[in-house]
Parts: sequence; structure tokens; C-alpha cells
Amino acid sequence: MEQSAPAAAAVSAPKPAAASKSAAPAASAPAAKPASVASAPSAVPAATPASGVIHRSFIFEDGKSGKFWTVKVKGSNLITIYGRVGSDGEKTEKDFNSDGACIQEAEKLIAEKTKKGYVEQAVSEPAATPAAGADPASAAQDAAWEAKVNPARKKLIAWVPEEIFAAVRFADGKTPAPNALRFVFAEHFLLASPIPLPECAEILAALDKKSVQQALKALYENWLSTGADAKKKAVLIPYCFYTPINELLALKKQIYDWIDASRGALAAFASECFAANGNDLAFLAVDEISQKAGNKQVKKAAQGALLRAAADLGITLDELLDKIVPTLDFDLNGKRIFDFGPRQFEATLQKDFSLALTDLSTGKPIKSLPAPNAKDDKEKADHAKAELSELKKFIKAVVKSQTMRLERVLIDGRPWKIEAWKKLFVENPIMRCFASGLIWGAYNDGKLIETFRYMDDGTFNTARDEEYTLPETAAISLAHPIEMGEETTTAWKQQLEDYEIIQSIKQLEVKVIPLKDDDIETEKNFGVKRYLGNTVPESALTGLAKKYDMERGPTGDSGSYYSYAFNDTWLGLTAAITFDGPYMGGGEPGELLYAYFYKLPGPDTEDPMDYGEIAKGAGLDPRTLPLRFVSSILSIFDNLLKAAESAEEDE
Repeated sequence: MEQSAPAAAAVSAPKPAAASKSAAPAASAPAAKPASVASAPSAVPAATPASGVIHRSFIFEDGKSGKFWTVKVKGSNLITIYGRVGSDGEKTEKDFNSDGACIQEAEKLIAEKTKKGYVEQAVSEPAATPAAGADPASAAQDAAWEAKVNPARKKLIAWVPEEIFAAVRFADGKTPAPNALRFVFAEHFLLASPIPLPECAEILAALDKKSVQQALKALYENWLSTGADAKKKAVLIPYCFYTPINELLALKKQIYDWIDASRGALAAFASECFAANGNDLAFLAVDEISQKAGNKQVKKAAQGALLRAAADLGITLDELLDKIVPTLDFDLNGKRIFDFGPRQFEATLQKDFSLALTDLSTGKPIKSLPAPNAKDDKEKADHAKAELSELKKFIKAVVKSQTMRLERVLIDGRPWKIEAWKKLFVENPIMRCFASGLIWGAYNDGKLIETFRYMDDGTFNTARDEEYTLPETAAISLAHPIEMGEETTTAWKQQLEDYEIIQSIKQLEVKVIPLKDDDIETEKNFGVKRYLGNTVPESALTGLAKKYDMERGPTGDSGSYYSYAFNDTWLGLTAAITFDGPYMGGGEPGELLYAYFYKLPGPDTEDPMDYGEIAKGAGLDPRTLPLRFVSSILSIFDNLLKAAESAEEDE
């Protein structure tokens, strides 16, 4: 599958740039002696100092002899050639500490020669010989891009092996375009964030796509293999913009590796670049990072990247995440064709997200795509087999991402309007596999009206096995057992068993914990006291936090910490479990204290939790909050009670 190009890549190709003159051989001199000084051509303007390139030639004629003097500047290197007109002349070469110092010296020498009566000549040089089969116009254009490379940036990217740039070709596949990619990379190199550059997108549109992608991959791998210097992290920007998504998905693992290596700043930047790719699967990967990354800086960067993408489209983050769920080229019936030329094979998506393959020429099921036979188109067959392999990986990634989202919906009850729900869960063949095995609720003003299941024939069914019509004004969400009640929950369990349906998430097995009045310490900011006095290993705390994407509270000077918080952006609520005792990495057990519910702090709002104590008046009465949210949170925190019991048994 091809990646979605960044928005800037859609602009038209650049207009051909004027070719810059290539440097003359060191021993060359002006070919013809002017008849007289008066007949000499007018002076040629110097190259703009910012370009870092100067090539100017001068003649002196006093009636007795003719002399020439040529000066060349390229970066911080200065060359002068001096001698009799018609001779090869003598060459001197000098390097300076900076491009600016080199240009300044050249201009000083030019002023001295002009003062002595030297008159500037037009520089006429042979064009560089293009490679065999190369297009001269494209070669000239590449030379023009070389002149456009900012000298200061060129020095900053001097670490890149020349063979990486040399492998790039124009769209004809023959004409070398090393300076095109050099210019593009130099332009991206000093960016502080992944911003599309329209001029660079135009340039790359004129190049051979495969050679560009291979070069960017080689550039990225070179940087990675030499330690991934953070000062050179801008390598990630063009790499993420233009790398096919099937290769780019490997960046997710690298981001987690950087987090484990305490390189959070680099992982955060990589997450922003990853999202800038714009492909749906890239967004899904970054969404996972925003939830699962064990680093606040990385999570914040990933969340920020997704929020910016949603804002650009004028929709909410949840609407963006619905919008980007891919179909992976399955049709509405969950089928996709793989073409061998004379033969075709059909892959059908099953309810457990596996694939059933059929040879359409025989109508028989097969376990895998066969090797191509003599009549098959080998190129098509190889492509089909590679696509099937990629498809299986993509299905796995989508299922993982959407399972996480649906588990969160079961906690907070995020609803959909009917049309939005149908578009996501009925029209998308992958999400339809989820829909048919889950129990949904129709809600009116937040109250459950009826529970239903989506049937294979497109109808809806109740727990009583009766057909159901969705009310036009209803909102749809996953139904929670605490709302359904024991009788309805049991009826649904029986129906799923009768139809031999296995749920993709353990919706009906969720533990229901009704909160009692005596569980709440009103004078302690409505703290829930069911966990007081239980001692748990530090590993139980960190393990629970990792599994449920919880954030650690403030850390003391000695490395001690006192809380983990579960944040829900949809409800705008936070639930925290507090404790006393553990130190980061110390392995010491912690004594559980209270659980608190409070409003989710905004970006400019101070967190009311401070070393295990909540600010006075900040705690919310959990009896006023959604039942499913409170029950779900207590169910999560109750895992610590199990850990405490196990710890006691081990003593």
C-alpha cells in the first residue's frame, strides 16, 4: 500500500531553474585575447554572497602584454589562477574558517585587481558531461539546485555519505539528481518541527520516487546506526513525510526503544514527525503512543500532534480517530481481490479478523496464496503475495488500536449519533467485525433506553431475541453491565453462547462495583477508603499504571512518589489512587491510602494532587459521577487488592 503524501506534495512541479555555471578546470584560462580593453565585455555581477559561490575572471592589457586573473569561491574554499593570456597560469588554493571570511577575502582581492586596471570578462565554461542517457535539461536543473543550497546548512549536513545523495535519480530513472535531495534535506535540517515545505515537495515530485525513498531510508539508517544524534534529529522530518507507511510503522518500536533508553525528547519529536506523515495508519500508531507511552513528554507530544491534525480538519480528536480507521481496501462485504493475471484469489475477512482465501478459478478454499505457475504474471503474483503479507500486519495494527479505543468507551460511555455510528461500525468492514460481537445501548439524555446487537443481515436484535428499530434521536454507545443490570447481562451472555460468538473485548465479564455511602470519607475530599491500609509491591503499582495508561504523580527529592492517575479526556475527569512508601526503582512496597475523583486539569490548570494529598475542595463526590466510570475505575484499582492478598500469602 502506498502512503498518503503530505499536503504539500500535491502542488505542481517546479519551473526549470536557470543552470549555474560549472567550475572550469584549474589550468584553464580565457581562450581569446581581447583586441583592446575598450572592446572587453561589461563586467559580470558577482554571485550573491549568500550563495557561497563566486567565479569571476579578469584581464589586464597595457599594450605590451595581456594577463588574466581568475578567482573561484565555493563554500570556505578560495582558488585563484594567474598568468599570461593563452597560458595555463598558476593556481593557489586556500581554506578559511568560514564561508563569510572566504567571500570577504575574495571581494578584497577583486577590489585590488580592479583598482590596478583589470577588467572583468564574461565566464564561458563547458557544461558538465551528463551521464549516459541523462536528460541535459534535468542535469542543468540539478546543478541549479546545488547553487541554491544554503552554504551554512550544507556544512551542517556534510556528515551525510555522498553516495546516499548520488543514488537519487530524476523521474526518467537515469539522470542523477544528487543536489535535488541535498537541497531538500538541507532545507528540512534546521526545522524545529515537521512543517511541509511546498518547494521541496515540488522538487521531489520531479524525481524518481523509489530512489528518493531508498535514499531517505539510507540517510535515516545511517543516522540511527551512528547513535541517533539529537542535534541531527531533523533527519526524521523528510523520512516521515515521504517513507511508505509499511516501512514507517517500524518507527513506533523505535520510539518505544528511545523511551526505554531515557531519550524522551527524541521520542517526542519522532512522534510529531510520525503524525505528520498523514497516513491513517500513522495516525493510529501515534494514537497508541499517546495512550501507552510510559513518558509524559512523549504522550503530550503525540496527543498534541493529533489535536493539531484534528483542528486542521475542523473536527474533534475523537471524530478524527473515527475518520481515519482504514478499510484496508476491503469492499463492503469484507472481501479483497489479489491478482495473479490469469488467476485471481479472494480474501474474506472473518469475525475473528482472520482471512479466508478462495481460488476464484476453482471456487475452492486455500490456506495461502500459491507460487505463480507458468501462465501467471510473475510480477503481479509477487506483488499480490507481498500485499497479502502487509495486509495481515495492517489488520493486526488496526485491531489493536480499535480494541484500546473500545475498552476506553466501555469506561467513559462516549456516544455516537446514529449516522456516525453506522458509518463507522456498519460501513467499515473491519469495525463491523467488532460491532456484531458487542452489546450496544441506545441512550436518551444519558439514560439507557434499550440494549441491542448488530446482526449479520443488517438488522438489530435485543436480549429477548426480538428485532429492534433504533430511535432516530438516540445516541449509541457500548452498554455497561452496571447499567444493564444482572438479568439483561445474563440474557446477553446466553444469547452470545447460543450463537457461538466470542466478544473482542470482555464487555460482559466486567466487574460491577456499586459504591456504598460508607465507602466515602466526606471530610477527606470525598476520598474512597476501600483501599486503606493494604500494602502492595511497587511492581504491582507500576504494572497497573502501565496496563491502564496511568500517570505518576509528583516525585519527591528522594525519589519517592505518592499517586497514579487515570485521565479521561472525554468526561474531563481524573481518578487517582494514592499511597505512601515506594521510591522509584527502589522495589519498596507502598501502603495504599485513598482514591480520589476530580476534574481533569487543563494545560494551564495546576494539578490538585500534591504528594498524595488532594487540594481542599478539589475532590468530587463519586456518587454524582457516571456509574460506569466510577465502577470501572474501582474495578481497575481493585487489582491492587488482589496484589496485596498475594503479597500477604507470600510472606
